[in-house]
Amino acid sequence: MKKVKFFDCGKVEDLENKINDFLSNMNTNYFLLIDIKFNSYHNGEDLPDYHTAMIIYEI
Repeated sequence: MKKVKFFDCGKVEDLENKINDFLSNMNTNYFLLIDIKFNSYHNGEDLPDYHTAMIIYEI
């Protein structure tokens, strides 16, 4: 079964940590990482940029 997991963080370091934690905690007998999509987007003039990742995987 294919699944998708989204992450949205204000700092790239936080996004990296969340992705690494997710991948480390996948304790299944079968886990296939299909792709990781990454995007940064501007959140307005006075608001910080945000960083988003989507992990596509199969279990």
